[in-house]
Amino acid sequence: MNEVEKLPSRKTNSKFLLWRAQRCKFIEQELEKVWEEISLHKKQSEPAEDAKMQVLKELECTKRVIQELKLNLDRVD
Repeated sequence: MNEVEKLPSRKTNSKFLLWRAQRCKFIEQELEKVWEEISLHKKQSEPAEDAKMQVLKELECTKRVIQELKLNLDRVD
């Protein structure tokens, strides 16, 4: 087998390049879908995070009130 026969044909190269281009396009499309889903989930989680922060603030406030009430009870006793 001579050197020319060992090289892939132009047709084979063209098919491979076409396949690779199609594969890259598919991967880019899938990646775009994933980024869109990430964005959607971030938007959906923002209200939950806001609510969580509000609950934590209320909890801290409630803890302070309880602590003050305990101190007042200790003073009365």
